[in-house]
Amino acid sequence: MLNEEKQNYINEETQSDIKQLFSHADIANREMSVIKIDIADIKTDLSWLKRFFWIVLSASVGTLITGVLSLIFK
Repeated sequence: MLNEEKQNYINEETQSDIKQLFSHADIANREMSVIKIDIADIKTDLSWLKRFFWIVLSASVGTLITGVLSLIFK
């Protein structure tokens, strides 16, 4: 009888430990999915590159037009 009670106690403790581990794993999984989404947003956020492209393009076109006009009016 004593061994059976001890075994039941060990089984209950093991089950509570397993439930706690699954709970921690679930929390970690949810947190990691949020981090993955944030990293994906950072990797795909290329608006700064588009803005830089348009700044360089407009400066180059402006310089080209100024150069052509200065050659025409000389």
